Amino acid sequence: MKKIAIMNGKGGSGKTTAAAILLLALRAAGKQITIRDTDPQRTFARFADTLEIETTPDHPAFELIDTPPRLDHKLLGRIADEVDRIIIPARPGPADLWTAQETAEFLAEIGAAKKARLLWNCVRPGTLLSRDLDEKANQIGLKTIATPLSLRESYQHAFVLGWSALDAEAKAEAAQIAEEITK
Repeated sequence: MKKIAIMNGKGGSGKTTAAAILLLALRAAGKQITIRDTDPQRTFARFADTLEIETTPDHPAFELIDTPPRLDHKLLGRIADEVDRIIIPARPGPADLWTAQETAEFLAEIGAAKKARLLWNCVRPGTLLSRDLDEKANQIGLKTIATPLSLRESYQHAFVLGWSALDAEAKAEAAQIAEEITK
C-alpha cells in the first residue's frame, strides 16, 4: 500500500479539497483507498461519511492522510516519516507561497523533502498569479505536480455529490493529477 499525506502549515491551502478530489479520482480508476483524517476539523472523514465511501477496504492500494494545518503539530513528523509521498497544496498567492516554503523547510529539517511535491491549487489560468508557477516552485525548492488543480466550483460540489459533480474537463484534470501523484 502506498501512503500519501496532504500537508501544509496553512489552513485554507486546499489540503482537504485536494485529498477529496484525489480520493474520488482514484476510486473512479478502480482503486481501493483507505483514509486517515488527522486534522482536528475532520472534514475529510465527514466527506467520506457523507458520500458513504468505504474507507477501510480489505486490500487498499493507497492510504490518503489529511493532516492538521500546523507545522508544530506533533503528528506531522511521524506522518512524514511513514509515507511514500507528501503533497503540499498551495494557492499561487504570497501567503500560501510563504507557508509552502515553511512546509518545505520543515520537511527538509526532518529529512522528508525528497518525498514532497507541490500541487498548485485554485489556479485560474491566464491570471497574474498563475504565471511562472514553475519558477515559484523552484524558489520554494519543490518539484511540482505538472497539472494544477484549477479553481472550480464543482470541486466544492463534489463534497456532497461525489464524482458526478465534476464535468468531463474537471474529471480529466483530477485523473491526471491522481496519476502524477501516485507514480
